[in-house]
Amino acid sequence: KDAHQSYCIELKQAFKEAARVLKPDGVFSFIYSHSSVNGWDAIIQAYRSSPFWITSVQPLSIERKGRPRSVMSEAINTCMTFVARKNLSDRLPLSMAELHDKMKIIIESFGKQLTECSGWSGADAGLAVLAYAVGLIANAKCITDAPSDADALIQVSKEIKRVFPEFTLKIRNSL
Repeated sequence: KDAHQSYCIELKQAFKEAARVLKPDGVFSFIYSHSSVNGWDAIIQAYRSSPFWITSVQPLSIERKGRPRSVMSEAINTCMTFVARKNLSDRLPLSMAELHDKMKIIIESFGKQLTECSGWSGADAGLAVLAYAVGLIANAKCITDAPSDADALIQVSKEIKRVFPEFTLKIRNSL
């Protein structure tokens, strides 16, 4: 628990420092991947505490599937590039209904395109779709009818899992 809190504090500090040194018209790119709710929630909190507004989420396939480590494990094969710019506007609240509506579109268009046209596994496509949810939640002031951002992520992950059964999001107490 202490390690997670320390990680979150240091990540927020890193984002604030990046914002401090970035030129006003600069672009901030952050590459990240995780398999747990807490890991993704840390990213949401870091973005919210900074002036960065996520403008794009781009998935990257990072390992060859035939590589021995990939064959012998269920290692995450996808990482996300979060592209952001400084934005000093106030963040607006987002409801779970609005988040679900946006996620349905992302799942149907982007997620299914990854599996049907690009040959991605359902697990990797699901993770890419989850990253979009992270961006939407991070850009919002809060999710109005969810007890926490982590709960909003868990709800969204259930939607993703219905379409991509191989996708999993770990719910555990530590990173």
